[in-house]
Amino acid sequence: MDRLAVIAAESERFAEVLSDVNPDAPCPTCPEWSAADLLWHLVNVHVFWAEILGRGVLDGAELEAVEAAKPARPDTVAAMLPLRAEATAALLDQLERRADDEPCWSWWPADQT
Repeated sequence: MDRLAVIAAESERFAEVLSDVNPDAPCPTCPEWSAADLLWHLVNVHVFWAEILGRGVLDGAELEAVEAAKPARPDTVAAMLPLRAEATAALLDQLERRADDEPCWSWWPADQT
């Protein structure tokens, strides 16, 4: 299984579905979130990890700079969709550039790759 192809396909499908949903529709599994919140979460996750990988973060002390690099949330889903595409492309690019065993910070102390 090509993990990068899976991330690309699933992210595209995720955005496709959310582009046709009322942005205020509640998310069944996260009742406090709307469909727009869920899409923005995906953008943030992809931006975060693309930055972690791109900056070669090895220590939690560097997270403040990663968080500061996140874009501001747009007002509409239509404006979020291109950001999602850019964030996913950046993440995939960074994942493709790195070896699986290359050191990298993560929340899981047992495996910092």
